Amino acid sequence: MQINKRFGLKVDFQEFAICLHSYSFHKRGITKEQYYTINDVQKIPGIVDSRQCDFLLSLLIKVNYLELDKEHILACLPQKLCGGAVHIGLPNLSSVDVYNDFKHAVEAIPLTKGKWLAIDDSNNPFNNVFDMMSKIEKRDDLVAGCVGYHFLELPEDKIGSLDNIQHVFAEPILAAVRMSSFVFGDTHEKLIWQYQKNSTSLYLTN
Repeated sequence: MQINKRFGLKVDFQEFAICLHSYSFHKRGITKEQYYTINDVQKIPGIVDSRQCDFLLSLLIKVNYLELDKEHILACLPQKLCGGAVHIGLPNLSSVDVYNDFKHAVEAIPLTKGKWLAIDDSNNPFNNVFDMMSKIEKRDDLVAGCVGYHFLELPEDKIGSLDNIQHVFAEPILAAVRMSSFVFGDTHEKLIWQYQKNSTSLYLTN
């Protein structure tokens, strides 16, 4: 982990929870600059169509290191996420801190509106992705989410990669993700995500 390399700590990432406050999809086109060919012919490329998402979330992370402080967290916050930029508003910096339990961490979130993400715990498993999407279309509290990757080959070291990250061709693991409210007094176990990994895949589960 970056925080261990930077500060010489032994922080072990264990579990996390996500509260999604808002999100929106946008169809944004990017126009490439014009250029000239070898024959001095001016070329104007077309618009590169793309879809992007803006979202606002609160992230709670459970670690096993009791001496972690706010300065450690602020110094290691990511600048990139999902191919986009991460921005933390100045009014929200005060809520970036270490808390003793889930309840106190939730109380420190400055935004009161939002939905917590959890795997859909219905007892009816999906036979295929079409059944899953059909169910999602009928319910306002479900969204499709990528919760992991299934390896198509064995992971291998990639020369020159950042932080010695291994490379592997993989296909996404999709799941129906439920957006639910948290009521104080209720159990929060179903809102906690855990990172799992084996020889054929890595994925998240509740």
